[in-house]
Amino acid sequence: MIDNRRVKEKEIRIKIVIFLLISIWVFFFAKLGYIQIFRKGYYSEKSQKQSVEKIIVWPERGKIFDRNGKLIATNVKTTTLVAFPRKIKDKKKTALLLSEQGYGSFDKLYRDIKRKNFIYIKRNLEKKPPKKIKEIEGIDLLQDRKRFYPYGSLCSSLIGFVGTEYSGLEGLEFEFDTLLGGKPGWAHLQKSPMGLLYPHPALPRKSPKSGKDIALTIDIDIQSIVHSELEKVIKSTSAKGGIVVVVNPRTGEILAMVNVPGYDPNYPLQYDNKLWINCAISELFEPGSTFKIVTATAALEEKLFNLDDIVEDGKGVTTVGRVKIKDAEKHGPLTFVEFVEHSSNVAATKIAQKIGKKKFYCYIRAFGFGSRTKIRLPGEEKGFVGSPFHWTPLKFATISFGQGVSVTALQLIYAYSAIANDGVLLNPFLVRSIISNKGDTLYTSTPVVVRRVMKEETAQILKDILLGAVDSGTGKFARINGIDIAGKTGTAEKSKPVVGYGKGEYVASFIGFLPAKTPQLLIGVFIDEPKEGLHWGGYVAAPLFRKIAQRILYLDKYNDKIFNDHIAKGSRIKSDETVKDN
Repeated sequence: MIDNRRVKEKEIRIKIVIFLLISIWVFFFAKLGYIQIFRKGYYSEKSQKQSVEKIIVWPERGKIFDRNGKLIATNVKTTTLVAFPRKIKDKKKTALLLSEQGYGSFDKLYRDIKRKNFIYIKRNLEKKPPKKIKEIEGIDLLQDRKRFYPYGSLCSSLIGFVGTEYSGLEGLEFEFDTLLGGKPGWAHLQKSPMGLLYPHPALPRKSPKSGKDIALTIDIDIQSIVHSELEKVIKSTSAKGGIVVVVNPRTGEILAMVNVPGYDPNYPLQYDNKLWINCAISELFEPGSTFKIVTATAALEEKLFNLDDIVEDGKGVTTVGRVKIKDAEKHGPLTFVEFVEHSSNVAATKIAQKIGKKKFYCYIRAFGFGSRTKIRLPGEEKGFVGSPFHWTPLKFATISFGQGVSVTALQLIYAYSAIANDGVLLNPFLVRSIISNKGDTLYTSTPVVVRRVMKEETAQILKDILLGAVDSGTGKFARINGIDIAGKTGTAEKSKPVVGYGKGEYVASFIGFLPAKTPQLLIGVFIDEPKEGLHWGGYVAAPLFRKIAQRILYLDKYNDKIFNDHIAKGSRIKSDETVKDN
């Protein structure tokens, strides 16, 4: 009985063991089946993350050219210092050595080397690292690329720059980032247990699409001339800054746009970010006497005066409410033509009163003031005109000679361009064509008409008046022998919120075009707060206009074009008698 019981107990134990073994195997097979069938995607993805890494393959960024095919922005190959921390044996010593060589702070380098699998130590090296750095296991040099601007600060505020991720951050680089940047690709790389990445032919990849090239309307030769001459004037007058824009008034093309001071877009972070701003479109100021073309246009279009009508009796003073408005210079009675030539504020006030607020406002808006020009540059301001219903009699009077409104330099330049273009306002543009990476032209720009501001006859009269302003008025120092030049000076007091007009703070300006009858070039010059000598536009801005225009005429491509459309009539310059300007 005992033996039978023991045998039975033994059989039971064996059965239990067999059952447990079968259960364990069934469990493992069930778990394996569950993993392979139901959790296949999860573990496959987890495995892939551990052994495969997806990286972005950046495309070749499109180049930027001037109108004659000269490179303004391109790409160059560079080297970048990187670290693979898992291969670095003495992390503390390595971090210390890197920090001593100027590659960052010890604390940050040591922290990154301890925690990360890969780090950028220094991108786009300008000189090779010391031999003792390159010999460290886990420190390597990789091929990289960077954006390069061959002309440095010459086009900085216009072109802008790109960031470390190769995307545009300012200027045209920002505005046309999608076009220039192309489309990134990607690639799956095999990852070793040490964290190193290497390509594998069986892994998928997508090739990047290179960005488009852009050809601008800018002429780098004119840009260089403008930059050089503007810098000289800024230095000689101890001015705060300056803007010069050169355009073709017949097409709306911008041939040069310069802001001084500027910055080097190859090293933008070394400069104050205020210098990144394109002041020609982003800085607002009161236009002063250059705004009198609005007053003159409205009066002519409404046929309120004949050209020889006396519009100012010679007293040089008028009263609006309790405020006296005076002219800057003494003069005799002024005709309608002479009011622009001698830049009379008193005459402008009297003419505007005859025009009326509502009509005057309509002409301001017709010229484009109070609206953005849609130039396709970031940061453009629209200026301020206000509502005629809120203009007091005094404000209406001051607006007639350019105080109480705010404009950008580009708005003012294109207002004059409308006169040069026989009364038709055009859109300004900078992009001449867009080119594929295969060299095919995908887009070519053409002039875009905004509106007709005035009749052609009115524009011709204004050309003659502005010609007189240069010949015998406030713009005498803009004259060039043998070329008829039409233009207008301006000297506007700068106003500040709450404080009002600052003593001794002016914007001196001159806008002119040539030849006067068949304009091919229009140049707008603005000098911010000139401090040395006279601050009048006729003394500061007009001579700069002359120097720039003369140097442009020395370029055969413009000399021939202008003189083919204009018969030189010999010197029109008279004696350099004293010039004053409002």
